[in-house]
Amino acid sequence: AGAGGAIGDAEAKKRKRNKKKKKNAWNDKGKNTWVYVSGLPSDATEAELKEHFSKCGVLAIDPNTTREKIKLYRDKATGEPKGDASVCYAKEESVELAIQVLDGGQLRPDVVVAVKKAEWSLKGKEFDPAKRQRTTEAGRRVAKAAEAQALAWNENDDSGTAGLRKGGLKIVVLEGMFVPKDFEGDPDFGEGLSQELGEELEAKCGEPDKITAFEKNPRGVVIVKFKTSFAASECIKLMEGRWFAERQIKSYYWDGTTDFTVKEAESVEEERLDNFGDWVEEQEIEPELMMRVEGGGDSEDEEPGPPKAGGGGESESGVEGGGDGGEDDGWLNEDAGDEFELQVEE
Repeated sequence: AGAGGAIGDAEAKKRKRNKKKKKNAWNDKGKNTWVYVSGLPSDATEAELKEHFSKCGVLAIDPNTTREKIKLYRDKATGEPKGDASVCYAKEESVELAIQVLDGGQLRPDVVVAVKKAEWSLKGKEFDPAKRQRTTEAGRRVAKAAEAQALAWNENDDSGTAGLRKGGLKIVVLEGMFVPKDFEGDPDFGEGLSQELGEELEAKCGEPDKITAFEKNPRGVVIVKFKTSFAASECIKLMEGRWFAERQIKSYYWDGTTDFTVKEAESVEEERLDNFGDWVEEQEIEPELMMRVEGGGDSEDEEPGPPKAGGGGESESGVEGGGDGGEDDGWLNEDAGDEFELQVEE
């Protein structure tokens, strides 16, 4: 039994090594669901390509961005578009369909594009796995779920209700909805934004369950949680690439881990608290509200405090009960009342 167990462990380690070696090697025999597009105008956008190529199938999702895998090629020297792109589908069947239907077709009334199966080649003599783009497990899960969700709707019905037993993806991230200064200038800005956005989404996509604006996030992030995954998908279609207050919106599924909260820098928080402390010290306090200490000093400015329980002779300072200090100052421990509640800014 011992020998058999050792052989089994050795085989398992060998399979693990081979799997790792295969993962880190260049593979041009794997599934290829990419198409190459040429003849694009210089002002072509990812949103435009997404709409055009979705006619032939569900596009694959990039785990790092949770958006469709579309790449517009640009000149390295100038940064200007080169007029070509690559688009990735979730299924191989969509590639052949796109070539049959879209090759030689019009992207716009005056723009004819060529579509063919993409061919990939290794740059350089050897494949360097270190240059492979790394993805998170959360990103892979979201990408896989989004593709499965879209495929379920496409193949089973047009209502978007297929596959909802598993819950689906219902939380959408919208970037570019505001700038932090919008909240500083208008205390009602957040409420107005949520109401305006909620009304439009309910009318065009489906009822939102919750809308949250991260007011300090410089990317202007709003997260919308929908009651159904179909509504979330429609929201992404509606908002992606759209212009809102001269800002272009990005729309994608939340990966379940990214925290869009921007915490105040420690130095900024300390400065804010110091400023508040200075403000408090500058306030004039009514004499009857000022704290007094019994039994000490002979300052001329010191005023007598309230009578002390337990009596005693009059001290040099004019406060009764000087001497050994007597009992606790019960008058200091009494509740000042609701009208004297200390207000502290958060």
